[in-house]
Amino acid sequence: MKKINMTVLALVMIIANFTTAFAGSGGIKFVEVRPDGSGTSFVFQSDSALSRDQLNTMVRLNNGSEFPLYCNNQKDKGLVVCEMSHKVDGGTANFYLGGNFWQIIVPETKGAKTGPGCFNVNVYDWPAGGTPYSGWAEMETLCLDFVPADREVLEIVDDVVDGNFTFSENGPVCDGIINPGTGLYYNRCPGAFTTW
Repeated sequence: MKKINMTVLALVMIIANFTTAFAGSGGIKFVEVRPDGSGTSFVFQSDSALSRDQLNTMVRLNNGSEFPLYCNNQKDKGLVVCEMSHKVDGGTANFYLGGNFWQIIVPETKGAKTGPGCFNVNVYDWPAGGTPYSGWAEMETLCLDFVPADREVLEIVDDVVDGNFTFSENGPVCDGIINPGTGLYYNRCPGAFTTW
C-alpha cells in the first residue's frame, strides 16, 4: 500500500509541475507590430513577467535567415516589447516567446523615420473655396507612431486640419488632377468622384 501511495504522490507532483509550467507559458497575447526607431517592435500583453530564458529568442524568416529578438518586460504596463532589425520588414517572422510559437507578418516600412516611433506622412487637402479648384495642397507633415495600412482612414484633429483622412500609397485622382504621392488625403473631392 505504501508503494502505491508513493507512486500516486509522484504522479500527482509530476502533473502539478507540468500544469504549472504550461499555465505559466500562457497569458500572453499579440498586440501589434510597429516601426520603432531603427528597428521593428513586436508588442505583447502579458499576465505576468517572463523570465530571462523566455525572453531570449531568435526570429527565423521564411527564407531561412535568423535574427536575434531583444525583449523586455514593461511590468508597469503589463507589456512585453521585443525589438529587432528592419531586416524582417516585409517578411513572416517565426519565433517562440513565453512558451508559445508565433508567426507574424511584418509590413514593409514606408516613408522616413526621424526618431523612435516616428513615421512621417504628409497631409493633403483640397482647399475649400475658389474656382476652378487647383488640386491637392500639402497642409502639414505628421509624425505618427505607426505605419498606416493603405486606404486606412484616420481621424486627425489639430491646429491645421480637422476630419477623416485616408492614407494612400499612390494617392487619389480628383477631377483628373494627379496627386502628389504617398500621404494622408482628405476623404472627398469637391463635387467629383474620387478614384483610389
